[in-house]
Amino acid sequence: MAVSWADSRSPGQPNLAQISNFFACVDLIEAIFATFNNIALADYIGVPFTIFSQLRLCLGMLLQLSTMDRLGWDKMEVRRRIDVLTVADQMADNFSRASALYSGGDERPDRGDESGDPLARTAEHLQLMRNAFAAKVEQSDGEGAAFAPTPTSAEDISLIELPDMADFLDLDWLVGMI
Repeated sequence: MAVSWADSRSPGQPNLAQISNFFACVDLIEAIFATFNNIALADYIGVPFTIFSQLRLCLGMLLQLSTMDRLGWDKMEVRRRIDVLTVADQMADNFSRASALYSGGDERPDRGDESGDPLARTAEHLQLMRNAFAAKVEQSDGEGAAFAPTPTSAEDISLIELPDMADFLDLDWLVGMI
């Protein structure tokens, strides 16, 4: 809600309430990943899909908060606090290690075959997402200009700046695991 909320009453000035909500989102995302990272790797196989979908949403929101140019918003501070690429790398690594625990020495990945367990496929999906996120972060850094909504553009912010869920809702990667 904080990302899609636009205040057209004060164009050209930072919306301090919205900036505060953005930082509250960062705080929450930081806490969610810290909590998830405390789960033992052996327990990953029992984590319900709803948790994974919430983590994916948090990754998408963190990417958005790390790349958006908004008057008064410091995306570099977000990256200093919780870097989306580091989080994605850590999650992919954790799922790979959990997969190794779960598979018990499955030799298929060593032979170049596709791994059959859901944790390995999730790790692969996270690595693909991480690469897409890196391109988005690089693009954001290249743009450089701060975005200041005007009364006419403020109405379109919610459509433009929400994370693209198309890659996640295309569940081919998940259906193959089930």
